[in-house]
Amino acid sequence: MDQSIPVVAKSLTAPSSLTSVTSPSCHNSLPPRVQQDWPRIALESDALRGVVTRALGLEISSVFQPIVTPDGQVHGEEALLRARSHGLKISPVSVFRIAAAQGSLVAFDRLARTLHLINFISQPHGHGQLYLNVHPRLLGEVSQHGVVFEEILHSVSWEPSQVTLEFLEDDVAQGDYARLREAVNNYRRRGYGIAIDNFGGQQPNRLDNLWELAPDVVKLDRRLLLRSESSSRPHKKLEKLIDLLHELNTTVVMAGIETETQRQLAIDSGVDLLQGYWLGEPKLAKAS
Repeated sequence: MDQSIPVVAKSLTAPSSLTSVTSPSCHNSLPPRVQQDWPRIALESDALRGVVTRALGLEISSVFQPIVTPDGQVHGEEALLRARSHGLKISPVSVFRIAAAQGSLVAFDRLARTLHLINFISQPHGHGQLYLNVHPRLLGEVSQHGVVFEEILHSVSWEPSQVTLEFLEDDVAQGDYARLREAVNNYRRRGYGIAIDNFGGQQPNRLDNLWELAPDVVKLDRRLLLRSESSSRPHKKLEKLIDLLHELNTTVVMAGIETETQRQLAIDSGVDLLQGYWLGEPKLAKAS
């Protein structure tokens, strides 16, 4: 649920668990391109939440949810934003709304991605694929998609191929499709993986755009799983959709798995990867 706040704090008092992070050798300094956008902020280390920072009057941190193979091996993790103001949790939707209202959407998105990257590579498990969400408004506000973030990746000895960028299916179905196609092509040329998220929730037969976008990964909407679970023939429709996606040479992820029955249904239907609270809740990064 979206959580709005009437007033955005202009400053936050650092908790005692926070310490400044200044060691470039640990990849815990802001890259120059990000520091240019945010000259007054710094990264800090929190014993419980890993590397955090303060922007837009908020305290910003990362959590990670695993994406696993059917046999339970971790393939990668999706980074998710967490924000607080004086102890009050602020939803990611509200945070990006604040950034847009302050004319800082592009800069904040870049900061958030960088924070996720630093936290991910600081973890013992941070060697799989990193999944990052792309805000739909960035499609029209950035012309050379992925160029600056590629510089940020190189600053920590990473490559775009180690990152998969997620776009919501609604951006395909309802948004400016030409801009989405341009962004996807730009990102792909630079080596990023491309994922379409929440596919099939509202328009389960909309495969025409996927055919043209040719994503590397499609994350199926949880509603498809619930429909299949309540059906008298639970596997058949879901199996057919997954078979069609495999014909596009796409890796299929079943998201939103919350029970063992749903996990087994997804596996029996032929998905390649799984994600959901049953398999692993979003977890805080921890200071290394």
